[in-house]
Amino acid sequence: MNRWQAQLDLEFCCDKEGKSILKKNQHTGPMLVQKPFYPEKACHVYLLHPPGGVAGCDDLHLKVFVNENCKVLLTTPGATKFYKSEVESSHVIQEFTVANNASVEFLPMQNIYYKGTSTRVDTIIKLYGNASFAFRDMTSCGFAFEDKPFENSSFFNRIFIYQDDKLKFLEINRVNGTESLENFLCNNSNVFIGTFLTANVKEETLQNICRYLEENSIEGAAGITDSILAVRMLGQDNQVIEQALNWIWQYTRQETISIPPFIPRIWST
Repeated sequence: MNRWQAQLDLEFCCDKEGKSILKKNQHTGPMLVQKPFYPEKACHVYLLHPPGGVAGCDDLHLKVFVNENCKVLLTTPGATKFYKSEVESSHVIQEFTVANNASVEFLPMQNIYYKGTSTRVDTIIKLYGNASFAFRDMTSCGFAFEDKPFENSSFFNRIFIYQDDKLKFLEINRVNGTESLENFLCNNSNVFIGTFLTANVKEETLQNICRYLEENSIEGAAGITDSILAVRMLGQDNQVIEQALNWIWQYTRQETISIPPFIPRIWST
């Protein structure tokens, strides 16, 4: 079986005018970025994953370093697809280091885990000083129209957030086959999972997010733990989940990243 071993190292810094620029762009294997865009104060970068998606036994490693005072938004031009694993699991590591007074927003499009996949994803966010961040994850465990969409499938998702080298937040999400998908304490038969994380929002902001979920009949919850806002949603309609994640990101961006919301152009194509 062909095995992708891919790594992408990105580093951002500010030039003399205070513009966030891509200083380092090194890659091995089929992980690339398009030319940075500057539609606003933040630098927008589109990540390109391996053509055809991620298969079993692939290893992908993304490393992003954001220097002081930089503002960076990273997204993807389309869904990332994780295919059936014949023998070994695929493993994705996403690591972000954010210096004092800098910000990173990692807002990829949907991750689709096909029936038969075995995938592990580790997201590591390291914050220093007054660094800020926003993170979203849209997960599809198979397809809603399939019978037993996640049979003989599994994914294991861990999110680590560090503040000044001390672990501040850890989330572990494991969906292992049909039993997990249908379990009331896991997915409650919902194929789609939405996650949003950021930090340092007011209590009023949290209450308004909870109200949005309730008014739109979205199965989900939101809370603040040690200044980290965590929102988790479940559903059968990926568009509802995506719209909710977009709304929450736009609603909290000024408060957390200190710039008004600006929709990446690629989301409209």
